[in-house]
Amino acid sequence: MSIEKHYIHRYTRKNFRQVSKMAYCFKQSSAVLRTATFSLIIFSPSISTAAPAMSFGLSGGLESFQLKEFSSTGTHLVSETGKRFVATALLDNNKRYDPDISLLYHLEAAAYLGQVNYDGQSQSLDPAQNNLPVNSETDYQGGRAEGLLGYRFKPSIIRHDIELMGGLGVDGWNRRIQDGTASNGTLVSGIKETYRAYYGKVALGFTDLFSSTLHSNLLFGLKLPFSIKEEINLRNLGYDNDISLSPGNTYSGFIKLVLEPQPKKEKSGNLIFSAYYDGFRFDPSKSKTVTRNGSPIQIWQPETHIDVFGVQIGYRF
Repeated sequence: MSIEKHYIHRYTRKNFRQVSKMAYCFKQSSAVLRTATFSLIIFSPSISTAAPAMSFGLSGGLESFQLKEFSSTGTHLVSETGKRFVATALLDNNKRYDPDISLLYHLEAAAYLGQVNYDGQSQSLDPAQNNLPVNSETDYQGGRAEGLLGYRFKPSIIRHDIELMGGLGVDGWNRRIQDGTASNGTLVSGIKETYRAYYGKVALGFTDLFSSTLHSNLLFGLKLPFSIKEEINLRNLGYDNDISLSPGNTYSGFIKLVLEPQPKKEKSGNLIFSAYYDGFRFDPSKSKTVTRNGSPIQIWQPETHIDVFGVQIGYRF
C-alpha cells in the first residue's frame, strides 16, 4: 500500500524516544554549513581580475517561512508556518553603485534556524488512525550559498541602469518534525529529514530607483534546481533501513530589494537594508520501497511548495 511519507511513522501506539532538539540539530547542520562554505569558495575563482576592489558586508534579520505539501490529487496534506532567524555574509565589487563598474559579481552565504508550526493529517494502515489532524512543531537549521556574475549597462531610453545576472547556488537544511499528538489523543513520533538543493538563477536588475543619495537595487528572476536530494532517517522509527529520495525540480521566482544610503565619506562603510522573497517548488519524487519487520512499504515525497519572505539590516565595510 502506498503511504505518504510524513505520516507512515506516526500512527503506531508505541512511544518513541524523543531526541534532543537544538544541540543535536546544530551538530547535524554542520555538514550543511560546510557545504555552503565550500560553495562560496569555489565561486571565487570566477571573479575577473579586472573587476574593481571587492567590498564585504554582514547582515541579519528574520524570515517568514511557509511550506505546503500536496497529494497527487491536489489535496492539502501539510502546512508549516513560522519565523526563522538568518545571518548573511556577502562579498561583491565596490558596493555596486560605482558608475564605472560594468562587470558585476556577488557572492553570498547565509545560515538560518528556527522553529515553525506543523499542521498535517494522518495516513495509516489502521483505518481508525487515518486522516486525523496532527499538530506539532518543526525545527529548521540550514545554510545557503550562491555566486552571481553579470553585466550592467545604461540604455538610452530609461534613466536607470540595467543589470543582467546569472549564477549557481546550493541550499541545504535539516528538517526535524517533533513528536506530536493526533486529534484523538494518539501519540505520534517525529522524524528527521536532510535536504540538499543545487540550483541555477537568472535575473534582471534595476538600480537607483529612488534618489541619488539612496542607492537601490531591485533584482528579480527565476530559479531552477538541477539536483535535489532528500535523506530520511527511518531506522530510529523501527524501519529496516533509511531512504534517499529525489524530488522533481521545477521553476520558482525570486525578488530582492536592497537599499544603501550613500556614505558621506567616499571610503566609509554604509548601512544595508534588504527585503526579499525566495523559495522552491518540488514536484513529487518517485516512490521507493522500505521494509518494516520484513513488510514492504512505498514512500515518496509529495509535491512541495516553500515560500520565504525576509528582511535584513546590516553593514557594508
